[in-house]
Amino acid sequence: MTEKKKNKESVVYAIADGNDKIIYIGKTKNFNKRKENYVHPSSCHNVALKEWLLNNVWHFIILEYNPVDINLSEKKYIQEYSETLFNMVHGGDQNWRHHDRLPWMASNWHQVPK
Repeated sequence: MTEKKKNKESVVYAIADGNDKIIYIGKTKNFNKRKENYVHPSSCHNVALKEWLLNNVWHFIILEYNPVDINLSEKKYIQEYSETLFNMVHGGDQNWRHHDRLPWMASNWHQVPK
């Protein structure tokens, strides 16, 4: 299998810190393109994740290649690592742009609830 074809496979991936602590889980059908979104995070819509990426050492971990159901696989990993994640939704096919905002999410991550 060529590297170009391999990078177009569906993957569930994680972003981890220098100690391999997983801080974000996602899914994609084009990993090379998705990697660029994080390497140059200026367009990242998750403000807390964007700030973290700009100020920390991090790397990618492929959790699963070509899962049978990419949505269920992503949900499974998000549930497993939920304590440490910047994810704004629980994975699957939800539109993350339309969700209930909580005090700790995205741009409000630094504010302490009253």
